Amino acid sequence: MRRLTTLISYSFTRRPIPPPDHPPPMSAVVRQRINRVLRRRLSDRVNDVFQEACMAGDLDTATELLAVMEAMQERRQVAMGDRRISNEELLRATEDLASRLAERAALADRATEEA
Repeated sequence: MRRLTTLISYSFTRRPIPPPDHPPPMSAVVRQRINRVLRRRLSDRVNDVFQEACMAGDLDTATELLAVMEAMQERRQVAMGDRRISNEELLRATEDLASRLAERAALADRATEEA
């Protein structure tokens, strides 16, 4: 009986599962979500809200948020003194808002011409 138990028990014992060779790749969407959660700078959060306002078509709010971003950049430059601070984010936001305002003006002009 013991021999039979030994033979049967071997097939039911847990064997260690080997770890995978490499972790599964993370999709770009998941990576963006994780990065968005881990960001801590206030300017990043203001930029996110600015982008949401632009996507929603609320360009008045986007204009106000751009003014806030500019004020934050000016204060940061004063505080840092001679250190160079990148203003790429602010430039992209300015260009994005300008293009969206130009699109809105063009649509308004077409609407008045058709009417």
